[in-house]
Amino acid sequence: EKYPEVEVQFSTECTAVDFHHDTAKLQLQRCGPPLATEGLAQEESCDVTTESVKEMEADLVLGCDGIRSAVRQALRTAGADVEQQRFADRRPIVYRVLAIPTGKDDSTELNYSVRKDNVIVEALPNVEGNLLGVVLFRPTDERIEGLKSGAEAKKVFEELFPDWPTPMISDQEWENFAARKTRQLPQFAYTGPELNLGGKCCLLGDAIHSVKPFFGLGLNSGFEDISVLDQCLEDCNSDLSKALPLYTRRRAEEAKCLVQCQRRFDQATDLRFALAFVLPIVLDTIFRKLLPSIFAPGLLALFQDGELTFTAAKRRKQRDRILQTIIILAFLTLLCCGSFWALRGVTRFL
Repeated sequence: EKYPEVEVQFSTECTAVDFHHDTAKLQLQRCGPPLATEGLAQEESCDVTTESVKEMEADLVLGCDGIRSAVRQALRTAGADVEQQRFADRRPIVYRVLAIPTGKDDSTELNYSVRKDNVIVEALPNVEGNLLGVVLFRPTDERIEGLKSGAEAKKVFEELFPDWPTPMISDQEWENFAARKTRQLPQFAYTGPELNLGGKCCLLGDAIHSVKPFFGLGLNSGFEDISVLDQCLEDCNSDLSKALPLYTRRRAEEAKCLVQCQRRFDQATDLRFALAFVLPIVLDTIFRKLLPSIFAPGLLALFQDGELTFTAAKRRKQRDRILQTIIILAFLTLLCCGSFWALRGVTRFL
């Protein structure tokens, strides 16, 4: 209503784009409406018929269609140097969604979380005033993957989480939960070296950088893509033939850096995770307290702060690691020398 010139088509997927014309030709596939259940939408039923597929033309295409982007594939077909580097999961985690009602005195402005025995429930408030629960678990966990009824689901959660959220959930929602499909978290992936096709198209969001949703950098980095594109348009006086290549130069390396840095935290064992994630946090916390004017916060904090680009934050932490290594080695050297001379003095005395 605020922007009458903007048309939003819900439940519509772009399945193909042809850039071999003066204007891009898009093929759109419309799906059926979602089947609503208690507080959540079920899987969309996509009934593909001749009537549900249509074409439209566009002077500019912004490909924000996710990790399996059809627009990205069309760019490759049209000759753009667009390649997606996708990484296999080192520690796969899957999820199911769960509608969680709120109690009378519960706040709908907080994020709720509970975990036990490799099962995690993250609950986020929605506009309806309820909580959207995301149940994270290993794909080999048959307690959840093998559920056949709502009664089984309720029993599993009573053993894991007897206090919350189990007592809040209705029997019908347990039936819905048992019947829902298990979904995979997105894989780590980035796209490059080009993100555009002349002045006709560019890619944003998960189409160029896909990360796990644990640190709030997925959707937020997509917003940052929009901000960078807007700045490029302003710098080039809205000349698309100049602005979109500039967007590639400013954003392709950032997308690669974001994915590579976050993937370091995805380790196959607890020991590797501790070395890759926990140990750097401990070191950064100690050195930041001792020398705050020299050492920056941890890498994730720099990423989330937004004052530095991802590549600049990475370079800053590389400098910090070098200084930390030098200080630790110098301290160990002094400690060893001091121990040596102390032992030597004791030996002479004896």
